[in-house]
Amino acid sequence: MASMDSIRELIKNNRLVSVIVLLVISVLALTVAVFSMRSDNSPEISLPDTPYYNEVTKQIVMMPPGQVPPITGNEGAILVRAYMNEGSKDSIRYLEKYTPEGQAAAEQFLSSAPLQARAGILNNPLDGQLVRLPQDDSPWIAGNTAAGRAITGHTDNDGHGH
Repeated sequence: MASMDSIRELIKNNRLVSVIVLLVISVLALTVAVFSMRSDNSPEISLPDTPYYNEVTKQIVMMPPGQVPPITGNEGAILVRAYMNEGSKDSIRYLEKYTPEGQAAAEQFLSSAPLQARAGILNNPLDGQLVRLPQDDSPWIAGNTAAGRAITGHTDNDGHGH
């Protein structure tokens, strides 16, 4: 108990030391409180997997979102984005891929976009976007042309439909 008595004596005799000790303890407590409030315990936002189409096997493959097609899937397969008919997991509305230049531009844009915006960013006809119908003989068409908008259902710059 001698050490406790000497600490009490030191604090009693030296008010400056006691003020500094109380200040340090207060700052530490405040720092812990601020960091515990700032750490967000809410669940991380995640987007559902996205359907991609393997043009060789003709199969739908689910991949993580936010990738710009064409992408390389398992075993080196080249995959293009598959847009499904509403309410269907099997019926493809159209397919999408990008030219190498369009892919680079879209990837750069996506890398700076907030996660919430990524889901719909590539749904807009961009330079370098190519689209086609799911039939094997359907050609790839620029997505920002009238024919491309007819496939995707997007409107032109004046807001007119296809």
